[in-house]
Amino acid sequence: MNFFDKYPVLHPWKKYLRGQADVWYKPREVFWRNYLKHLNFQAQDKVLEVGCGPGVLLDRLGLKYKFSGVGLDASSKAIDIAKSDKAWFKNEYLIGSAEKLPFGKESFDKVITFDVLEHLKNQTQAIKEMVRVLKPNGKILIYTINSRQLGTWNWLISKFGVDIYKQFDHCEELLVDPKKLRIQLEKEGIEVQTLTYFNAFFSLIADELIMLFLKKWGQVIGWETHPKFAMMILRVLTLFSLILTPVFKVLDMPWTVFGYSNSFLIIGKKKNE
Repeated sequence: MNFFDKYPVLHPWKKYLRGQADVWYKPREVFWRNYLKHLNFQAQDKVLEVGCGPGVLLDRLGLKYKFSGVGLDASSKAIDIAKSDKAWFKNEYLIGSAEKLPFGKESFDKVITFDVLEHLKNQTQAIKEMVRVLKPNGKILIYTINSRQLGTWNWLISKFGVDIYKQFDHCEELLVDPKKLRIQLEKEGIEVQTLTYFNAFFSLIADELIMLFLKKWGQVIGWETHPKFAMMILRVLTLFSLILTPVFKVLDMPWTVFGYSNSFLIIGKKKNE
């Protein structure tokens, strides 16, 4: 069984997020939002999300920018969820492998992928495939886990015996080197426009505290008990994250300026050759 068949992403508060284009409830989400704007989504775009999970992010983006998207994931459970309760009817969802995308050459205007590469044994092939299906002048956004984590919050708690990677099906050997990924993208014909680091220490603590709070809320109160109040909580967390994410980013600079972080993001444009 796929790990994410057993532990669906964003369960159980996904249903509250799917129809909310402007709810970014933790610093990492605000960070995503700020850089997704750089892709300049258009209503006529064909967008592919590789490793879409239950389709929550793709539906939110489709709702906001009115594009038609395709979400692909290896988890049949995630795709079943995406198909059963999706809010944005234009998006399609299918089961598939990142290493062998079932699409023709130059099929998409934008390709995005979040928290996927660190789960793949053949990352080189997955990158080749994502570039292959991207149109000339199309943009790619990759967000993944950084192999360079010295001094970060995750590195610190690992010294006390907390295996943060295993909890999310992360194999430490598969964590991605940002410089090597940049070199590969350039080799495949991508002009890298942005390489930025996030979630080093303070922002990562805030992310994890918010996730712990949401998990406990579901266990103690229940997400179905007071849905309006639950939505209000997500909106309050969004306000908190929007205000404090720039502060966290500055506080994390002693780590990120040297390329140490829990995660990083790359945006590139496919050359028109």
